Amino acid sequence: MSIKILIILAVFSISTYLFYKASGTLAINKLNIVSYIYYIFMITAFMGGSLIFLGYREHYIIKSLLINPSSINITFMFILYCAIVLPLTLILFLKLFKVNPNKEYNNYLKKDVILEYEREAFLLVSLISILCILLSVYMFIKMGRVPLLDLIFKSDANVSELKKEISKNFYLNSYIKNLFILTLTPLLSYFTYIYANITVDKKWIMLFGLLFTTSIFVKTYDYSMVSVIFYIVIFIFIHILIFGKLTNKIIPWGIVCVGIVIFMYTRSGYKFEHIFDIYNGPIGEIIFTTVGTLFLHFDLFPNFLPFLGGRSFSPAVMGVFTEKMTHVRSGRVVMEFYSPYGIHEGTANVMNSNFIGEAYANYGYSGALLAPIYVGIFLAIVYFAFLRIKKKPDNMMIYIAFVVFFSTTLNGGFFDYIYNFNIIFIMVGLISFKFLVRILNRFTNKDT
Repeated sequence: MSIKILIILAVFSISTYLFYKASGTLAINKLNIVSYIYYIFMITAFMGGSLIFLGYREHYIIKSLLINPSSINITFMFILYCAIVLPLTLILFLKLFKVNPNKEYNNYLKKDVILEYEREAFLLVSLISILCILLSVYMFIKMGRVPLLDLIFKSDANVSELKKEISKNFYLNSYIKNLFILTLTPLLSYFTYIYANITVDKKWIMLFGLLFTTSIFVKTYDYSMVSVIFYIVIFIFIHILIFGKLTNKIIPWGIVCVGIVIFMYTRSGYKFEHIFDIYNGPIGEIIFTTVGTLFLHFDLFPNFLPFLGGRSFSPAVMGVFTEKMTHVRSGRVVMEFYSPYGIHEGTANVMNSNFIGEAYANYGYSGALLAPIYVGIFLAIVYFAFLRIKKKPDNMMIYIAFVVFFSTTLNGGFFDYIYNFNIIFIMVGLISFKFLVRILNRFTNKDT
């Protein structure tokens, strides 16, 4: 036991130092995309993985679903490997391009935000916002209910049954729902939050308020609570970018948001006497559930099923190279194997895990070894570009979009780092936005 503890402490110390060197700072009040990844990884993978390695195995995933206990040690070795190799890859890449993360990040935070074409930006954002809000309203009309209002006003609402009903029905085209409602609406609220803080203009403040309210409704369309928390956390990054660090101005905002989350958990039937239960409460969900599914990935492949061999690539990518392979995400395969009843009943969907899980499920040990290197290079490119671009609202939104992307894919799927239509859609949209505001500016100036 003492040797295990020493191994954990040693790797934790090394990983923390490497992430510090790669990000420039691990201070919460100056959080950036790299330090955010550090905290997510440590909380959702390293902490739970360490506890399981040490013998804390009463969580239902490990206790009831795991078949081969020997997979615990193998899985944890890859968690330790990822904890060191991911930040080390970042450091090596940034050194190659002579980037000093600490100096350049602090210099970026000290810069003032450059505003260009503010009038044209408001017009264009307003038009897109109207479209997203109308589509959101239409979706709720098709659903016949607004889940958030159910949580607020219907104390007898059967959340589990309602979740099952929503998962079985397609109320709207999936691309429209995912891109314009679930993705673009929250991003527009972030964008307007930037302008509202910089200009302190009533029109931007009102538009932000409208989009924020819509986003809260949208993020709870399936009675989900976690997505609201992640949505709210992103405002911390925006606040840091604008003001250089967290200030007292965000405290009332934080209190309100925490209150919203607690209220929603209460109304959804959560019993707060389990709040400190590390296996069954929210703590267990955070530190055990996600990493637990990673252990199941190593437990399942190839002992009971063969490696997927690239079948988790997006259908769009697979269609270019071959038509013989059927697309399937590893999280879905794991869920079908360990919880077939849940799949049949419609109460279960996927068992997503740390990204190395999907890499392993497709390519075995070689995939799990190369995945942290690839993701580290990808993250380094994003961070490098962020530190070098001008501090303008549209550029800040590119950075925020990648913060959202990495926060969801870190415990999602490895192949999302290779091809992800959502992030392509966002990048093309932001580039088009840059182009259109300039066209609008030229057009309006000609008229005057």
